[in-house]
Amino acid sequence: MKEIYFKTSFGKMYVRLTDLFNSKTIIWLHGWGISGETFYSFEKEFKGYNSVFLDMMGFGKSDEPNLAMTLDDYVMILRDLIISLELKDVILVGHSFGGRIAIAYASSYEVEKVFLVSAKAFKNKKIEFRLNLLKYKIKKGFLKIFNKDKYLKLISNSGSVDYQNASIVMKETLKNIVNKDLEKNLLNIKSDVIILGSVNDRVVLYQETLKIYQLIKDSKIYPFYCSNHFLYLEEKNC
Repeated sequence: MKEIYFKTSFGKMYVRLTDLFNSKTIIWLHGWGISGETFYSFEKEFKGYNSVFLDMMGFGKSDEPNLAMTLDDYVMILRDLIISLELKDVILVGHSFGGRIAIAYASSYEVEKVFLVSAKAFKNKKIEFRLNLLKYKIKKGFLKIFNKDKYLKLISNSGSVDYQNASIVMKETLKNIVNKDLEKNLLNIKSDVIILGSVNDRVVLYQETLKIYQLIKDSKIYPFYCSNHFLYLEEKNC
C-alpha cells in the first residue's frame, strides 16, 4: 500500500491505495464522522482488485475544507481523482454518507458497479418533521434578537450527534448534504447496483433502503437481520 495527499480546491485529501495495476478498482467511500480506515480489513479479501481508500475532506487524515462543501463538491473531487490516477473499470462502495456520493457520482458518470451499504438518499419530507423544523427556526430567530445566551445554547444542543460534534464549516457542509434529495439521481443510474441494508438499522430505516431499490432499475437488494447501521462490520460477529 502507498499513501498520497491529493490536492483539491478545498485542501488536501488523504488517499491510501494499492500499487495500481491493470485490473478493476474498488473505491471505498466511508460514512460521516469516520474515515477510510473503517474499510482497511477488506483489502485482503479483494486481492484481485486495486483498492483505493479515501479519507474524504473533513475526515481522518484529510484537511478540513477551507469552506463549506456540497455533495457536488465531493463528487467532483472523486471525479478529479479518478481522472488523475487514470482509474478504469471503477467499482464504488459507499456506506451511508459515502452512499450519497456514490449515487450522485454514478448518476452522472460511468462506473462498472455500485455497492450501496446503508446508503442515505432522501430528505426528510414528513409533515411532523417539517413543522418541528419551522418551529425551531422561528424560536432560533427570536432568541438571536432578544436573548443571545439562550440562542447560543439552543444551537449548540440542536441537531444530530454528528451535527453537534462538527466544526462550524462541517456543520454547514452537513446541512448542504442532508438537504440534497437524490431521487432523480437514482432514476439516472445505468450501472449495476447492489443494495445492502439492515432491517434493524436505526440511522437509515429499511423503508428508505427499499425505496432506493425500487427507484434504481434492475438493481439487486440483500437484507441483513442481525446488524445495525455498520452491517459490513457487525455481521461478522453475528
